[in-house]
Amino acid sequence: MINRFIWPSFDKDQLFRMNKVVNEHDFWPLLFIRQLAQTVGFLRKSKGHFRAAPLGREAITEVNLPVLQALLFHVTMWQIDLRDFGSGIHGRWPQGDVSVVLWSLSVAANDWQSPERLTRLCTIPNNSVLAAEWDSSSMMMEARILRPLHWFGLLDHKQEAIEGRPFGERRFYRKTGLFDRFLSFDVKTEASGAMGLPQTGDRPGSAGVDSTLAGMASEIDRVEVSQPNPVADQGVAPCPLNLMNNSG
Repeated sequence: MINRFIWPSFDKDQLFRMNKVVNEHDFWPLLFIRQLAQTVGFLRKSKGHFRAAPLGREAITEVNLPVLQALLFHVTMWQIDLRDFGSGIHGRWPQGDVSVVLWSLSVAANDWQSPERLTRLCTIPNNSVLAAEWDSSSMMMEARILRPLHWFGLLDHKQEAIEGRPFGERRFYRKTGLFDRFLSFDVKTEASGAMGLPQTGDRPGSAGVDSTLAGMASEIDRVEVSQPNPVADQGVAPCPLNLMNNSG
């Protein structure tokens, strides 16, 4: 299965350097695809194996392909529980605030930023994050938000070697051109005037919630996910699966 995957920033050699035996939880692309396909009903289990369900075969027909990316993104961010990406540390955080996080990224990620800085700017820390003895929050932000956005083509990713550390690197993310074409927000903010990046502390919330972009968003009424090249009369329904069901 590993040899069948062509996946953004996936390094097969590194995977085998880190794991003698590769299980599903070691191979995040497969774990993600299986969870997503199972959640939307694209897979069915038969005699201990997964097989394509009728809905899965119908989803890749020509009539449904134009909306497939938007629908799968909607399910990923708002319906799937991504806590497995990060071994359950801090529960589902920050996925529970995904609307606020996405809006904050739309402002903060115009240029290359580290996961640590994006975490400080774009998340609302909970008690578990504030009480952590080490910076696990940026790892959870990267695993549950930044990487999935990269997989969907909404964020670019690059890494730079750290001098003296042969297996370490600094990672950075920024918005792609698709981000603002794909997502739109109906948001009210506490701040008035021009929007700029606030000063942050060393860790999420260390300079107060008001020091984060997430803290400025007093209310987000709606996040719209739109396919960049829509066909006539295309829309995103509250329940994505309804668009793929063939009543005939």
